[in-house]
Amino acid sequence: MHHDYPTMFWGVVHHPSVNCEIDLAHLRAWELPVVAPEVFAALDDFTGLVFVRDPLPRFLSACAEHFRNFRPDEGFSQRRPETQRRLICRLIRTDLTTAAVHGDHRYIHFSPQRWFTHLGERRIIRHILPLRSGDEDFGPAFALLGLPPAPSDRQNRSVGADWQALVCPEILAFVHAFYRMDYEMLAADPALRSLLPPTPMPAPAPAPPLPLFRPSGLRAALRLMRDSQMGAGLH
Repeated sequence: MHHDYPTMFWGVVHHPSVNCEIDLAHLRAWELPVVAPEVFAALDDFTGLVFVRDPLPRFLSACAEHFRNFRPDEGFSQRRPETQRRLICRLIRTDLTTAAVHGDHRYIHFSPQRWFTHLGERRIIRHILPLRSGDEDFGPAFALLGLPPAPSDRQNRSVGADWQALVCPEILAFVHAFYRMDYEMLAADPALRSLLPPTPMPAPAPAPPLPLFRPSGLRAALRLMRDSQMGAGLH
């Protein structure tokens, strides 16, 4: 927030050129040239860096942030893990679509990370660094910026180290599909591959097909037809 550009990159504003509300603290690649075209044009002249995370704990953090800011009546942070899982699954089924995340600032934290680092196929950020949950070493960032290392700590954590307790097959499947572009970005960069899960995400077990009839009822009907035919043949 300490810069000489006239726009303060904080808060939500309605921007007439795109006719929607924009979260200035979380500008996606296509929003930056709309809000600050001079900054976008000068990106190549500055040392820019972005931290990226494992999409799964990042998604769970986004869920906690969303419930705290926009659905406080749910009391998400005070719920037991199994209740939190149900609330997250309900959110997945009813609200989390690409259109909602793209156009509704209330879902900004669910944006794929690639939306911030690339504009189409063009990478707009020079340096993309991995950030692991619980890893507070920002030394590489200070070195890239030409600054001496300084003590740093992450504030306002949404979920703690026990985030694995919130995971279930439905959530895994959603994250794997919705953030496919992020997983592909991590896999393509040797410096980011350490953020990938050690094994491929398991797909949820397919739901059993709904029965179209009751087999016992069908068998009974066939027996009745057979018995009636046999009976007719005896006379």
